[in-house]
Amino acid sequence: MARIPEETLERVRDSSDIVDVVGAHVELRQRGNNWSGLCPFHEEKTPSFNVNAQRQIYHCFGCGVGGDVLKFVQEIDRVSFMEAVTFLAERAAIDLPKQQGHGEEDRLDPLFRAHDLATKYYHHMIRQPEGSAALEYLRRRGLTDEVIDHEQLGYAPAGWTSFLEVAGRRHFSPDVLSQSGLVSPSRRGQGHYDRFRQRIIFPISNLSGRVIAFGARAMSDEDEPKYLNSPETPIYHKSRVLYGLSRSREPIRRSKTALVVEGYMDVLSLIQAGVENVVAASGTALTADHAQLLGRYADRVVLIFDGDAAGSNAAVRGIDILLKTDLDVRVVTLPDGQDPDSLVRESGKEALDKLVDTAPAALDVYLDHMVATMDVTSVQGRRRAIEQLLPLLGDTTETVKQDLMLRRVSQRFGVGETALRQEVEQSIAQRAAADKRQHQRQRQPATGMVDSAPPIQQPLPPPTVAHRLERQFAALLLQFPQYIGPTMQRLTVDEFTDPFVIRLVALLKDRFCNVDRIEVSALVSELGDDPLGQLVATCALEEFDEAQARQLWLDHLFHLRRKSLTRQIDDTTRRLRQAQEAGLENEVRSLNAHVRELINSRTALTDSQNQEAN
Repeated sequence: MARIPEETLERVRDSSDIVDVVGAHVELRQRGNNWSGLCPFHEEKTPSFNVNAQRQIYHCFGCGVGGDVLKFVQEIDRVSFMEAVTFLAERAAIDLPKQQGHGEEDRLDPLFRAHDLATKYYHHMIRQPEGSAALEYLRRRGLTDEVIDHEQLGYAPAGWTSFLEVAGRRHFSPDVLSQSGLVSPSRRGQGHYDRFRQRIIFPISNLSGRVIAFGARAMSDEDEPKYLNSPETPIYHKSRVLYGLSRSREPIRRSKTALVVEGYMDVLSLIQAGVENVVAASGTALTADHAQLLGRYADRVVLIFDGDAAGSNAAVRGIDILLKTDLDVRVVTLPDGQDPDSLVRESGKEALDKLVDTAPAALDVYLDHMVATMDVTSVQGRRRAIEQLLPLLGDTTETVKQDLMLRRVSQRFGVGETALRQEVEQSIAQRAAADKRQHQRQRQPATGMVDSAPPIQQPLPPPTVAHRLERQFAALLLQFPQYIGPTMQRLTVDEFTDPFVIRLVALLKDRFCNVDRIEVSALVSELGDDPLGQLVATCALEEFDEAQARQLWLDHLFHLRRKSLTRQIDDTTRRLRQAQEAGLENEVRSLNAHVRELINSRTALTDSQNQEAN
């Protein structure tokens, strides 16, 4: 972890309201002191994701994730700790000290800085004489200089080592540039050369707005490939990145609709025309990660295909991926020879709006494609079509949507709905059995092999009925640390039975016995992915009436102490019976005395409670 002073980290946390930061990704609704919404880290239909503004933490009761604002940015943007700190510091106009650190953050930071340099270099070059053709091309395509500058579009010159030399003078090593995907090693095994040459450059950003990759268009239609994208790197995973989402997520959230186009130019042209809720896949077909990403912000997704691409396998795969989600998916197929860019330039934004408003359901487009590419006139042909549809129907998670899809397929192919449903259920069962067998095979280590994989971090298990009171008491101590010391005078750590509560109470006893307030967000950040950190986050989200805190503490203390004495009485009585059966007279006398002492203590505790109640 980079050596950033703790007081600086606290300034960054204090200046970054977690409700605002999380609210840029999740639609939150206030419920008491907490805010809740659908978890962005797993699929769910009922909100279990909670944010506490007072303690500046988040926690999902569904999948167990949680932490402070820094952890949220790390997880949502898949960036390092240093990158999260840098993003939030820049957002809050806080200057970070220039210090060296260690670990994963320092390994990734040069990659981000290399992309920062490359973005500035390419954008500078498009305004130079050698970039004039690229600049003219973009203007000819209708982009204004304002959009070109705002999006930092650029030009990679024709030289084999132009950027490599510039980066070298800035002390970037070829190894770092190679890891960044900005240069490639020579096939001869000596030296490196620029990956992007004589191409128009489109910077690709993560959700924090930091450039992590580039798309590059050839200047000549004869050059292949037409588009060359950055390779996968430690900071860029194309299956998880949507081009333009860093700026379009708010318009998408407001409109509840995301338009998905095919190319970078399509995105930019639509933005310039006033269509802000638009994104494109980044150098790949749509993936399940893309679908989950869209689902964070949109209820409705409209795929917009060029006429010549509507029937392509990539387009069909995109429809297939999205149909398995709860999203309302529509498809706009443009006339041959047109793309979104040419449509809005020739006919205006209104023409696109009309097509989007009247877009047919994606399932109908998907079935049309099957009818056009398969023989569905024969029984065998229809059977093959149905078999191809079974995984899609079975993977659809929303019950009503699945029912509607089954009905539509039934009508389209003349198959009984009941029979089709049975086929789907059988397909689900067969795939589940196959997955189970595969999982069992993977769990069996090969003969003579030692399983060296690191243990998987287990999520915090939900409390049993017996443990629920203990966790609520731990939450009370966390939020009102003035009761930690008095508690330790009345209860020992060993009197708790929940192993996670035992760890938390021991931690509170050791570190927070004499404090008035616990910085919960800092503690959660410190504990990381440990289930103890999840428990702290869960406890911090418990809501208590401050005016009733002392009485609640006394009530919990009484019940926990009484339960502890009852367990001790039961355990001692069991040992007494064993001693009697074994004829151990001395031990019998000792245990009899101890049982009477415990019973007297429980009676006195109950009498004391009754007197206080009266």
